[in-house]
Amino acid sequence: MPRISMLQLIVYIAFAVFFTGIALKIIKLSNRIHLRCDLYPIPHVPKALGGGYYEEVSWWKKERKRSIYGIIKAILAIITINRKKM
Repeated sequence: MPRISMLQLIVYIAFAVFFTGIALKIIKLSNRIHLRCDLYPIPHVPKALGGGYYEEVSWWKKERKRSIYGIIKAILAIITINRKKM
């Protein structure tokens, strides 16, 4: 049985780590990236479940309605929840 030198062993390990990293990166990139609206509703959107205005027919013709109160309410909720955790 031939003896493997230390340099050969390091090269083999480097190749194994390199190809494992490439495989993990391919697996990570092949998974779907979740959008913000998929994970939780957006506070200032008028739909009940946080739907966007892009879902409406001819959305580009309509004026976009925004409410500063929804945004402020969401920010205050986040601040109070995070303050309780500290």
